[in-house]
Amino acid sequence: MKKFFGLWMMAFVLCLFSCKNTDPVRIYENTAAQDAVGVYTGVWESVSSSTGNVTKYDDGIITLEVFKDSLANQCFVYIKSEQANWDFRGLTNVAHAGDDIVFQNESSGNGIGQAIYGRISNQKLTMSFSSFGKEGRKSVIFSNTFNGEKQE
Repeated sequence: MKKFFGLWMMAFVLCLFSCKNTDPVRIYENTAAQDAVGVYTGVWESVSSSTGNVTKYDDGIITLEVFKDSLANQCFVYIKSEQANWDFRGLTNVAHAGDDIVFQNESSGNGIGQAIYGRISNQKLTMSFSSFGKEGRKSVIFSNTFNGEKQE
């Protein structure tokens, strides 16, 4: 019992003194939503779950706008592509992730109807969501991925 107690005390003391808060706290000038705001243009790739066929739409536009006020950590996401016949508006949660900004909304009630995920890194936006469509008479799911850059 003394050995167990001694080992337990050594482990406790080791843990107590090994924990140091040496990492600097990162402070951002703006909210993540404010930093994400912008118009991004690029290419959509849509992959069929049935055949694996890839369709590219080079007229992709994603616009991010702050929801309600500057303190909100949410943005409206506007997805447009005339080639794909898309004109969606959804709401997404936004957060800083180091130097990047990430956004997501897993609710099907987000305005787009499917979960959306995205990342902004060095003024480049990557985003993905799924959609339903038809190939001939068969209903399939399409995995849609956007890669684009912020416009000035």
